[in-house]
Amino acid sequence: MVFDTRAQAIVGVDLTAGSDGNTYGTTEGGGLFAGVVVCQNNGCGVVFRVTPPGTFTVLHALDGVKEANYPLGVILASDGNLYGTSGNFNPGTLFRVNPTDGQFKTIHSFPSGVFPVNRLTEDSNGTLYGMSRSSSARTFNPFSSTLTGPVKNVPSLPIPFANGQNVGPLLQATDGNLWTTAIYKVSGYLSNYGEVLALSPGGVAEHQLPLSGTNGATPVAGVMQGTTANGNPAYGTAAISNPANPVIMPRSSNGTAVAGTTLNGWGRPSSDQDAGYFFSALRQ
Repeated sequence: MVFDTRAQAIVGVDLTAGSDGNTYGTTEGGGLFAGVVVCQNNGCGVVFRVTPPGTFTVLHALDGVKEANYPLGVILASDGNLYGTSGNFNPGTLFRVNPTDGQFKTIHSFPSGVFPVNRLTEDSNGTLYGMSRSSSARTFNPFSSTLTGPVKNVPSLPIPFANGQNVGPLLQATDGNLWTTAIYKVSGYLSNYGEVLALSPGGVAEHQLPLSGTNGATPVAGVMQGTTANGNPAYGTAAISNPANPVIMPRSSNGTAVAGTTLNGWGRPSSDQDAGYFFSALRQ
């Protein structure tokens, strides 16, 4: 499938499987409007649907003004609608899209200078959670929302933002906590090892598993949950000195992340300083 800027552009985040068998996602740009000069004249992003045979449909193109721009993916929520966040040039938004007819509604507009940073997740109670960044306070903060809004900040220790650091998307694991990854240190790039962390739905830091560099560093993509004989670990990737290279690391049962498979930029084992690790994190 080839994308063009008249309707689509770079697919920048994860795709979502719909209950109808179709695949849904967003693009960072594309969806041009006549006379609209925001978004560097490249369009402000679209929400799209792809059928199994490959038919591509733009459900909605963001206008770059009231709807903000740069959509950060969508999830299929329990009410059958798609929910996502957007925001770059303008204050961010939380939005809803009907996957059948593309009806679009802004659920919440964030205050000036506050932008969502990744896709949403829905917990078992139907509450949406995400992460936002404040350009003035220079922190990342979790937020929650019902499916109809409004957004509320979740009380939590703020995660410092410096030097382009980031926080991965949230995942509600079977322990009920919201797991993610963060690059959180501010003492320089080589010391930005980061951590795997878990927050309760109320914002309490339940687990903070620091990375040391030896077992990986700069985790940016969040985690996924697996199942093993030893429990239900959270798996993720991190890079050491080159954030483009993936990493996979097992974490021991005492709560420390330990080195696992090392990968270089081409995804094969390597002892390079630019290699990464694949990790797992067993919850206690």
